[in-house]
This record gives sequence, C-alpha cells and structure tokens, in this order.
Amino acid sequence: MKTFNVDCKVITPLFMGGADQQAELRTQSINGLLRWWFRVAGGSIEDEKRIFGWAGETSNQGLVRVKIEREEFNATEQIEENQKIADEILRLLKKRKDELEEEIETAKGYQKDKLLKRKRNIEIQIEKVKGILEKLESAKNNSREFSEDLLKEIQKLIFLLEGYRYLGFSLEMNNRDFKPLGLTFNLKISFHPKANEEDIKKFFCALWLAFNLGNFGSRARRGFGSIKIEKIEENGSNITNNCYGLNFVPSGNLRDWINNNLNEIKKILNQPRKDIPNLFYNFEIYIFGSNNDWQNLLDQAGREYLSFRKQKPIDDRIVFGLPIVAVRKYKDLRRASPLMFKILEVDENKYVLLLIVMKPNEKRKFIFHPDEQNPPIKNNVMWNLLSDFVSKFKNISRFEKIYPP
Repeated sequence: MKTFNVDCKVITPLFMGGADQQAELRTQSINGLLRWWFRVAGGSIEDEKRIFGWAGETSNQGLVRVKIEREEFNATEQIEENQKIADEILRLLKKRKDELEEEIETAKGYQKDKLLKRKRNIEIQIEKVKGILEKLESAKNNSREFSEDLLKEIQKLIFLLEGYRYLGFSLEMNNRDFKPLGLTFNLKISFHPKANEEDIKKFFCALWLAFNLGNFGSRARRGFGSIKIEKIEENGSNITNNCYGLNFVPSGNLRDWINNNLNEIKKILNQPRKDIPNLFYNFEIYIFGSNNDWQNLLDQAGREYLSFRKQKPIDDRIVFGLPIVAVRKYKDLRRASPLMFKILEVDENKYVLLLIVMKPNEKRKFIFHPDEQNPPIKNNVMWNLLSDFVSKFKNISRFEKIYPP
C-alpha cells in the first residue's frame, strides 16, 4: 500500500463545515472538489468510479483514502501575519475617514448628514480595530492569550472592505464560522494495493488542480478557502517538486509553472465528458495582479466585480451563477459560477490573484443549466459578459493571460 503525507496551509479564510455550520475540515468536501476537477480535466467515468469510489447500485469504495490529521497553528507566525492584516484594515479605515472629512467640508443638508453618519460608523470601526490590536499585542507577551478565536476576530475585520464583503456577502450575513488562515494540517493519502501507477498519477492530477486552481468550502469561487500544499512526502522523501511529473509549489515564472503542469496533466487525462466544461478547451486563466496582501487583491477584484454587475440587467447577471436570492424567479435555481477567483501564495507573503473563466466555444460547447431551454433561463445566458468583464483589465500592466498560452 502506497502512502503519502501532504502538508497543507489555509491561505484565505475557509468556510467549511457540516450541517450545523460549525467550522471543520471535512474529507467529504475535499473529495468532492477532487472529483469535480477530475471530471473537468477529462477523467473518465470508469476511472472516477475505480479511483474515488461510487455509491450507485454497483457501489465500490475506491482505491484511495484521504484522512485529515494534525491541525495546528504557529502562534508566533500567526500573530505577526494577523497584525499585518489588522494594521492594513486600520490604515484603510483612516484613509476613508480622511476622504469623508474632505467631502463633508463641501456638502450641505441631507448629503452632509449622510456623510457625517458614515464618518461616525467608520470611527466606531476604527476603535474596534484598535481594541483588537491591543489584544494581539497582549498575546505577543503571553502565549496563553493566543487562540483561534482571536484570529477569527481579526479576520472578520476584512469584511469591512467593500469588495471583499461583496464577494463573501452571504458568509457575513449569516455570521458563518470558519477556519482562519494560517491553519496547517496534514492529509494522509493511502492507496489500495490494487491501485497501479496510472491510477496514482490520475489522482495527483486532480489534487494539483484542486489546490492550485480551486478553493474549498462556501464561496470557494469567490476566493475563499484557498489552501496551499507546502510539502508531499513518500516514505520520508520530499517529492513536492516532482510528484508523478507534477510540481506542486509555484516556482520560477508563474505562466510557465502553470502551463508545464497543465501540459503534463493533459497527457494523463483529457477524455472530455458530454455537457460539462473541459479544462483544456473551455478554461481561460488570467493573472489579475500580485500583492503582499491577499485581502487587498480580493477587495480590489470584488469592487471591480460589483461595479460591473450592477450595471447589467438582472436577467443578464445569471451567467455569473445562481441563485440570485433577491429575485423570486431565480432564488431557487442553482448553478455554480463559471467565473472563479483564486489566491495563490507564490512566495512567502507574496500573493497572486488568478481569474479563471469557463465558457463554451466553437470547439466545445456545454450546457449552462439542465433547464436552460425553459423559462426563466432560456435566452438569458449572456456568455459574452464573462469576456466583457475580463476585457476591463486588458490595459492594466499587471493583468496577463497565462492560459491557453
């Protein structure tokens, strides 16, 4: 039996849990995402059943077992990282307060009263952040005051950023519990003796895609739940940079790193399935930007996304995913968004935001929704809006298309 140990780190807050919404790492959620990426990369139905298992009439357990072990935090490292987050939020709030004061000087009547109210709200938020920073400073000197709850209190502050809040609106609205960034854990991956080398290669293709292009948990397609694989070991040997031909940690030129790995995956999988998008025919990957603060990247992208969406009629917006809870005819429909936001840690405390777009083309079409030929979806899927959104950034120097090359 082959066994691998995979060290993982949560990069952006992870909203994963069971039916009671209590935050927990769940193998079911991880396996679900692995299967999805396996399918869109062209893994066959037969291979999926054999490798991951099947619950139908001819059920089988599959050839691989994934077990979550050893959840922990590095207290010193996380105090420093979360202080950076709180300091940045405080800086942005103070900047916004200064901007409001300038607007208040020339405003009159109702508009002035409205701006004064917003200023008071920001002053309350500033005092809240200062209070949390005091707790963090105390935890530096007394490790017993460091806790996961303190990290959560800090990371909830990021919802004060408009764009970030928009991307995760339902998470804040429902006060969802989450696993904070900085959490590290181990995945123990074990293969049945019947698993051959090809089976293991195909599994690691899905693992690479899920962790390097995908996210986990709720609002995963909006940048939440990014998890980085830091190390893969087999029998005590570090195989992270050459795991069945795949390099799991970003290195060198990001465009080359992604394309080299995708080319390797295409050799192993790529049997496109009917009616679903295929990675090698329907996906486009762009670098939106890089920054030392991942939350600034998501906030900026979120503000751009909000600005773009609100200019479009409600019916046109369905291409970005369903439900639209405020609209009766769309509130009970489900369709994951074909636009994905992915934060990658490419170096220590250096992050890149990827925009990943899935859309049909002349070479390969796929359906948007099983009921797309019926009202209210019929004739309302405006695929061109995905391209229009991406086109907003083509004149920005840091924006770059990296796949297809």
